[in-house]
Amino acid sequence: MNKTLKVFIIFFLILLTLSACSSIADTSAPDQISVRLKWTHGVQFAGFYIAEQKGYFAEENLSVSLMEGCLEYDELALVSSGQDDFQVEDVITLQFLNAVYGYE
Repeated sequence: MNKTLKVFIIFFLILLTLSACSSIADTSAPDQISVRLKWTHGVQFAGFYIAEQKGYFAEENLSVSLMEGCLEYDELALVSSGQDDFQVEDVITLQFLNAVYGYE
């Protein structure tokens, strides 16, 4: 086998290997996620807004809805019932829930 043919075969095998390693774009519809904030929209939730603006959620194929919280909502009940997927909660409330219900 001549040298040119060997180089061509090696080059072809490298290209074939690299093409198999390339990521395949996920064209499925993004997963819908709802996050119940602890209060109204504000700077304390800047991490969520920046992640959305920079496209981090879209990179993970997520469509995130940031829902305002307020005194009228029982965020824990909304998540427990499945109306919301996640909630933002403070440490004091989490410690209370752990003490009362034994959540970890």
